[in-house]
This record gives sequence, structure tokens and C-alpha cells, in this order.
Amino acid sequence: MSLNFCDVLIWGSDLSGIIAGTLLAKRGLNVLVLDDEAEYIRTPNLLTGLGSRAFKSLLSKLMIPESKLQAIQENETSYQILLPKNRVDISTHRPLLMKEMNREFPEHRTLIEELFQEVDRLREAHLDEISSYLPFVGGLHDKEKNAFIKWFKEFPDEKLRDIWNRLPHEIKFFIESRIFFLTAVPLMEMNPPVLQLLYFLPPEVGSTYSIKNGGGERELKKVFFERLDYFGGMIHPLRNDTIEFLHKGQELRGIQLGRFSFPTRCRYVIGNLSIKSLYKDLPTPLLSMLNRTKKKVAELSPRGIRRVIQYHTEKEFLPEPLKENSVYVSDLQKPLEGVNYLEMNQTPLNKDLKAEDNFDTLLTVSLFQTLSEYNEEAPPPPLSTETLEVIDSKLEKLFPFIKGHIKRIFPAPPSTESDPELFPQKTDETPEEIQWVYPSSIFFPTVSSPYKNMFVAGPNILDWLGMDGKILTATRVVELIWESEQKLTNKDGKARLFQKK
Repeated sequence: MSLNFCDVLIWGSDLSGIIAGTLLAKRGLNVLVLDDEAEYIRTPNLLTGLGSRAFKSLLSKLMIPESKLQAIQENETSYQILLPKNRVDISTHRPLLMKEMNREFPEHRTLIEELFQEVDRLREAHLDEISSYLPFVGGLHDKEKNAFIKWFKEFPDEKLRDIWNRLPHEIKFFIESRIFFLTAVPLMEMNPPVLQLLYFLPPEVGSTYSIKNGGGERELKKVFFERLDYFGGMIHPLRNDTIEFLHKGQELRGIQLGRFSFPTRCRYVIGNLSIKSLYKDLPTPLLSMLNRTKKKVAELSPRGIRRVIQYHTEKEFLPEPLKENSVYVSDLQKPLEGVNYLEMNQTPLNKDLKAEDNFDTLLTVSLFQTLSEYNEEAPPPPLSTETLEVIDSKLEKLFPFIKGHIKRIFPAPPSTESDPELFPQKTDETPEEIQWVYPSSIFFPTVSSPYKNMFVAGPNILDWLGMDGKILTATRVVELIWESEQKLTNKDGKARLFQKK
């Protein structure tokens, strides 16, 4: 396979599109992935959703051997919630999780059990049907949306809503923080978040995983890249290359990469990056629905961004009960955002990255920062010095013996050089290290596009479902492309039969 032609061109590096490409390559299509992700990204060494039925089924479909997953380790405890006066270990094992919650809320034991029983009942009866609708295709397939709305109006969730309304705020907080932690995006604006409760309260989707030598999701993507290569696909690092799309009418015919003198022709395109970046760079043919879609995308206002702060520290000065992943909440009554809700991930420093002063652990702190304004032409403002100092002080208060044994490496503290202008220290994030978060929606973005042969995957479709959302998106895109292939095959077969006659 070369860069001259492919059946399926995947623009971007989100896991959903990579999964779709691997499934299509297994079916015999030539797949080219334009990988726009940097080799090293400052993200937690954390994976979620790998214990779900959907992910296990995916591994089986792609015949990925267990030897390829040896670097992925399941954490004994999913994560911890650290409060000012106590901590709660969140286990994937239902009896242990119930034990922890009963210890914290003994007076609400019966109500908690009712909640889990009702969620289990609804999940068993209706989850497969819900998943069959998702994600929505859009365009000419709006009848699916209408059918779902009609079906969901009759959804038997009265008992679940009654239980939810009787839950105290503290228990709702634990459940909502679980969903937030596993999806990395704020909850859907539903009360209660019925769909997310069905997907995320069952124990098998609550597991967390780490990569032995670090790397997080990037290392998981490499597993699928290797399988894509095995099936005859190709991964091309995009780096900072420019892309110009070649189109005719309502079809994309290929791309022109700035580094090459020849075009890359294709039959299908999968847009696999941020929805705003995708539609901003697409050409707009005359008399096209693309203008309407572009306008709808442009009107999306982000709820905020996820950002990371990283430290080097020494393992021996961290509390022994501290797990690989933890969430520090200062005030249960405040929203899950800003310095009130800090996700922490600790992982051993790679031998090649070990620093001075006996540092042996990389501590990554993630937070969700709300922003009231967003200029898509400019990067978001860096974290303020005040915010960074608050986080630094919270860590020293949380880990009292760590003072003097921790060093913030990103964003780096201001230079102490006598003439800092000669060697300025970069302290702000690069775009690859920031995840814009848009309001979660069931119906938008859709996997269809105004172009007949282009489909949309990427980080903004079903983000509220975490890993299951990526798998559902990939599966739907594969179905649509394969459906188109079957129509072409039948059409060509009929044409040849007519010619023989």
C-alpha cells in the first residue's frame, strides 16, 4: 500500500476512528490513517472501559492476542475519592463497593441497594436496544432520531427517578463523580442521568488500567495500529503537514499533502478529530448543506477544557494507602470543576526520564476548567499563577511529608535565571495537551456529513459514554461504509450481467 491511493482515508488519531479503520482493514479495504498526534502527550497513565463487554468483543473480532495486552495492567482499586476528613476506595467488585458505601452512608443502605437493583433491571432489559440507536447517523436518517425520542418517552424509569430523588446529595456526588472520572467529561444535563447510570453503574465498566511503562491511551492506540498494519493498512505521521481536500460536487476525492507533489486518492473519508477542527478545514461546495452544518458546529460553545499539571516526586513520601488513581475533592457541595475536583495519577518514571534529586514518580494532576469565552483562532489562556499555587498548596496539605520532595515540571515554574530573557522558559500548554469539552448530546454531532462519502468519528461523538461510546461510533461508521460497499458491489454485478446479455 502507498500514499497514492486508499479505499478509506482516516484523518486524525482518535481511538474511535482507529478502531473503525482496523475493522475495515480486516474486511479487506485499504486503510490509510493520517496520524496527527504527537508521540508524547502529557496525559495521565490511565485507561478506562477495557473491562466492558463491548471492548472484550472488539478484541475477539480483531483477533488481538493476549500477548499484545501484557503491558496493560488492571488496577486493584479503580480509584480513590479523597475528602478533607476521609477517603473512599471505589472498587469494581460490587460487594466491596457496596461495603464502602454502606460504611460511609449506613443510614441509606436500603436505598443504595434499591438503586443498584433498579439500574441492573433496566440495564438487562433495555441496554442493548439503547445501544442499537447510538450514535445517530443524521441527515436522511433522522427517522432514527424520531423513533428514539418516541421510544424514550415511554422508557419505564419512574422507579429509578423516584429513588434518585430520595438520594442525599452526598450519594449522588459519589455516583456522578464516578461517571465524570470514567468519561473525562461533565455529565449530561439530565436529571437523573438515566442513560449514563445504565452504562456506568455496572461493575465491569468501572475498572481502570495502567500501562507498565506509561503512555496511557497512546499505548493502547499502538495495539490497534499494529493490528491495522497486520491487515494491510498504513499509518502516516501527519506532523505539521498541510492538507488540501480534493472534491467534486458532494464527494471528497482525496487530499493533497503539502510535503508531496502527488495527491492521495480515496473512496471514503473518516473525519477523526475535534469536530470544530474538522469542519473548519473542509472545503464548501456550491449549493451544499455543508454551510448549515458548519454554522451549527461553529455555534457549539465549549463547557470548558481539561488540563494537566505534572510533578516529579518520590514514591516513599506519598501516603502508602494512596492508589494509582485518586480524586481529591475539597467541598462536596461545590461543582466537579476547577481546583475543587482534582484527578491524580501516579506512575513510575521511565528510566530514561528519571530526574535529579531521587525523583522516581510522575504525578499527573488533571482538572476541568470552565471558560466563559472561547476564541477558536487562538489557544486558551494558560493556567494562572494563582491557580497553580493553589494546586501546589493543596498537594502539600494532602501529602504532609512531600514538601521539599516534589517539583512541578509542567507548566514549569518561572525561571530563576538572573536574565530570563536570554533563555525564556516555556510555561504554557501546547494545543495537543488540551482537550476542549463541549456539551454532551445524544443527537449531535452525528456520524454522517454533508459529503456523501465522508463519515465522522472523533472525540466529540458519544464522549459521554467513554470507551463504549468510541466502540459504538466505530461500529456505526463501519456499518455505513460497508453498506455503501455492498450497494456498489450489487450495482456493478447488475451492470456486468446487463453487458453479458
